[in-house]
Amino acid sequence: MQNKPLLWYNKIKFPTADDNKYTRGHAVILGGTDGKLGAAKLASLAALRSGAGLVTICCSTEAFIPYQAWASSVMIHKTDTVKEFLDFIKDERVKAILVGPGCGVNEITKLIVLEVLKLKKPCILDADAITVFQHNPKELFDNTHHNVVLTSHTGEFGRVFDINKTDRIKSMTDAAKKAGCIVLLKGGETIIASLDGKVVVNNNAPPCLATAGSGDVLSGVITGLVANGVLAFDATCIAAWVHGKAGKMCGTGMVSEDLIVIIKDIMKNLQHYGV
Repeated sequence: MQNKPLLWYNKIKFPTADDNKYTRGHAVILGGTDGKLGAAKLASLAALRSGAGLVTICCSTEAFIPYQAWASSVMIHKTDTVKEFLDFIKDERVKAILVGPGCGVNEITKLIVLEVLKLKKPCILDADAITVFQHNPKELFDNTHHNVVLTSHTGEFGRVFDINKTDRIKSMTDAAKKAGCIVLLKGGETIIASLDGKVVVNNNAPPCLATAGSGDVLSGVITGLVANGVLAFDATCIAAWVHGKAGKMCGTGMVSEDLIVIIKDIMKNLQHYGV
């Protein structure tokens, strides 16, 4: 099935007069350190632009000041231990969690992913949060659930799944069934598969999206939509289309920061789609 607004435009939850930041959804993003702060920054702004009422980056004390000095619209919270992070996201107002961008491929990232999955909250896993399971994918798959989204490029996908080079659709349906969650494979033709066999193909992504940070924006849009109450599969389809549309509007020479501003205009237009 081809991805297009007709499939999902009426599932986006736009602000109403009765909303506040918490009814629109609190999204939490685990921030990186050691020169890898940019990924969480891009994802957090994308989450705000796409619908979350509040976005918090959780980070170490070491990274707190660099994050805090960066943007006033994103909350920054210090969590120096796995327990502190888990205690923070257990708040019932936290509706979506993103782990992976800039987190590092290490045992701490793996532990955090496994502990977050136990909470059964909507969770988006990207980049390092997928790669960290490359030597034992079953450890990840045994803990996922229907509200988990794995967003991967071909390299990350190949580290945890088998790739059928002649049939990418079959690769994706097999992957979603094996993982027990929603799987997105990025590319010129982005494919989204659910564990119940649904497959949506998104083909509006231009070549200019092949740039550092573009994937972080995509995962942020998914996170923002899910935090705002959109079902995870629908949110993933919406995000893939919005991301591709933003890339087309930016065009050659874009950097990932350019996508953030364009997303606002796309969401505004979608609000009036079909009216």
